Amino acid sequence: MRSHAADSVLWKGASGTEYTYQLHDLDDTLSGPVNYVYARRTNGGLLAPIYIGESGDFSLGIADHHKLACIMRNRPTHLSMHRGSPYERLRKAEAEDINNEWRPVCNG
Repeated sequence: MRSHAADSVLWKGASGTEYTYQLHDLDDTLSGPVNYVYARRTNGGLLAPIYIGESGDFSLGIADHHKLACIMRNRPTHLSMHRGSPYERLRKAEAEDINNEWRPVCNG
């Protein structure tokens, strides 16, 4: 994570593109398409991604997500997300770009 304000964070992708995400409570949900990052605050005060994903509808959160156990085992402290494209391929491309830069533990 390059920088963050009180309510947002910039995630840099491998392409060099920076994506602005808003910080949310860990159990927040949003209806409709979103890109999201579960992260943990490091000892240095920065955020390190645990899992980077996208969803066509995040209204149920990740309660039944196939990576839920890994995400919870790595003790996330933050959820950042933003409204994503209505097009799945664009949401996936953004998630892949950020994933290729950070290689989070639960995306492997």
